[in-house]
Amino acid sequence: MNAYFVRCSILALAAASALPAQTIGPLKVSVPFSFNVQGRDMPAGEYVAERVNNTPHVTLKCRERSVNVFVPTMALESPFPQQTGKLVFHRYGDQYFLSEVWSAGRYGRQLLRTKQERDLARQAQPERTSVAAKR
Repeated sequence: MNAYFVRCSILALAAASALPAQTIGPLKVSVPFSFNVQGRDMPAGEYVAERVNNTPHVTLKCRERSVNVFVPTMALESPFPQQTGKLVFHRYGDQYFLSEVWSAGRYGRQLLRTKQERDLARQAQPERTSVAAKR
């Protein structure tokens, strides 16, 4: 029984190590408009987005101002690999909400919608706007 358990454990570890890493960042992005992240207004500017260690959280730091935000996210996977990382925003009129953070490859992170965004989404469909990361 112990030998069986050891073999199964080794197989499980091997399978886990074969899974692709779902890392984000650091992504450097120039956002040309102000936007909202989890209820916090963020100015237009240069940002760095990065996944925090191996947690489901992403940090977003404005390089020009001392504005940082730490947000919970959910995993996303695309069937089509991305050439570069990007930030995806939902736009309602002149209001932008950060929606997704993608690294190069197939993996990204999705932010939860705030109550303010859910209220706006009931009135109109959002327009998706992407800002590509700098290389």
